[in-house]
Amino acid sequence: MRNSLIIIILLAFSDLLQAQQSVQEQSFIRQYEGSIDGKYAISMHLVNWENGIIMGDYYYKKVGKKITLYGEFTDIDVFVMNEYADEGMSGEFSGMFTNPFTIKGTWTSADGKRNLPFTLQAPAETPENTGWDGQWHFNDVWDGGSLLIGSVTKDSLSFALSVVRSAHIGEIWGTAARRGNEAVFRQVEFAWDGEENPEPCYLIFNLQDDYIQVEQQSSSMACGFGMRAYATGRFDNRIITIKPTLSYGPDDADIFTTQQQHDIFRQAVGDEIYELFAYNMQSPFRPEQSSLDGFQATVVQGAVQGMFSVNEAIIMYDKTGKFWAATIDNEGDDYESSLVIRYYTNNTKHALKWPQTIGNWIDNFPDYPVRHK
Repeated sequence: MRNSLIIIILLAFSDLLQAQQSVQEQSFIRQYEGSIDGKYAISMHLVNWENGIIMGDYYYKKVGKKITLYGEFTDIDVFVMNEYADEGMSGEFSGMFTNPFTIKGTWTSADGKRNLPFTLQAPAETPENTGWDGQWHFNDVWDGGSLLIGSVTKDSLSFALSVVRSAHIGEIWGTAARRGNEAVFRQVEFAWDGEENPEPCYLIFNLQDDYIQVEQQSSSMACGFGMRAYATGRFDNRIITIKPTLSYGPDDADIFTTQQQHDIFRQAVGDEIYELFAYNMQSPFRPEQSSLDGFQATVVQGAVQGMFSVNEAIIMYDKTGKFWAATIDNEGDDYESSLVIRYYTNNTKHALKWPQTIGNWIDNFPDYPVRHK
């Protein structure tokens, strides 16, 4: 009896907090059921990432074909969403959340001639002891993402996933079949015209104690993702800040060979510029050093995949701790027109005249002014 009373109090407190917060300030994916004009039964999935955008899809229960929705909040809990079918806008939903589970408004045809009322209702969410519900975060130095889970039942759950990988975006939502701590989504999301056997998007979700492990078993194109975007990764139940670093060690993938070389570089350029170099060296490789340098050094270049000529860097260093380095940066509001190259060295001989290897790299960006540090 006491435990039941505690659960009731906690649920009431949760409802009170939710009521005090506007719907548009709550990240969620939720399924709604209702009708247009009281005649046409529909089912609607809605996704809100708390960024002012609301999206999803719906279908007429007699037809079953999904229609994409995309729109925005125009006032507190007031929204407008366009619907897209057959590659064109086919209508508009304008409405308001009267509470997180109830929506009322007007559906308007594309030509504006039909204006019909609609009402949608989501079942009140009773927190189950499943651990799935809520927002999960992909924490990474370079990339990021979020996973929303809602409308959890014994056999299914709704999800919305958004990831950014090397500036490529992947976004998908839907319903996954659930069995205990595993859920599987397998559905055709993208197909070329006339394609007979399109590849389905195939995602597996595994719930652990404090994170969800996502495995993508299909190509990115099958899920409608950008070329380098993919869903595989660990999504934690909290945001964890991971600062970028330049690695050191014996492998070719490492930037520096020793910690001493790393520490000398970091102390000389400062933490802010160090993190800039770390970001721009995401995909490192080791080119040959120019014979015109007149000394022997290790050379490492790097870039952000898909962001060449915008996010690139080069670092040279020798066994004594001397280094020569340059990176692309911006110093203004207009990103593209304010790109510059920042050059750093702790060798006074090359303070104003960089080695040929650095010069060859700088020559790739003739329009960027060089800032000596």
